[in-house]
Amino acid sequence: MVAKNNPTIDRAHGELKRLSQDEDAQEAYEKRFREIVDHNSRLYGAEMKGRKEGILDTAINFLKMGLSVEQVAQGTKLSIERVQEVKDSLK
Repeated sequence: MVAKNNPTIDRAHGELKRLSQDEDAQEAYEKRFREIVDHNSRLYGAEMKGRKEGILDTAINFLKMGLSVEQVAQGTKLSIERVQEVKDSLK
């Protein structure tokens, strides 16, 4: 009912019906959808890697400034064990 009252929605609905019957169009859509999902996944992974590296850099800077392992852990939300590993790697 809404589609009949709105020409844009009606055209989109018609196009959707046409494409849903076209196997090549469905295949192209699915391929493009997978590409978008893969791209977004890579971006998310890169963002998480960057954040992790940034947190580790911050921890290193805090340790070099003389903050305790506990203070660095609290400030970076890293575990005390992980901060201790970072500190040991600086020696």
